[in-house]
Amino acid sequence: MVDRLPYDLHGLDEKPILQANAGQFVTLFGGLPTPDQAEQLVCQLQEANFWTLFPVSNTPTDSPDFAPEHYWRGNVWPCLNWLIYQGLRRYGFHELADDLARRSFALLTKAGFWEYYHPQSGHGLGGHSFSWAAVMLDMIASTDSR
Repeated sequence: MVDRLPYDLHGLDEKPILQANAGQFVTLFGGLPTPDQAEQLVCQLQEANFWTLFPVSNTPTDSPDFAPEHYWRGNVWPCLNWLIYQGLRRYGFHELADDLARRSFALLTKAGFWEYYHPQSGHGLGGHSFSWAAVMLDMIASTDSR
């Protein structure tokens, strides 16, 4: 556990979540992990607490902070999924990347273009008609199963 945070929390009305979150999977996009580290990340990504019916939950579902109707508390963000998708492809996890693309596209067909989504029901949340949800179209167009 972190004793002292590297920034001042004065004035913030929320406490940071100091645990594993989907941000760690974005390192795949940047090419930062070694192949062994990438394998470990992909194993963790596929666990049920991140790989929900509509992945990727940005806060694990088994976290006491999981509240997917609130910003960054367990929802699915199209831009985050796109980065993870690209990272999976970069490291050769094409089949898993294609599955993420299909499940992300299912959010569009189910709910339309939203800011973020509920990882279990697929309901759209936040702002409606968000253009960044279009990255999910890019993902499905780039799959190996075209």
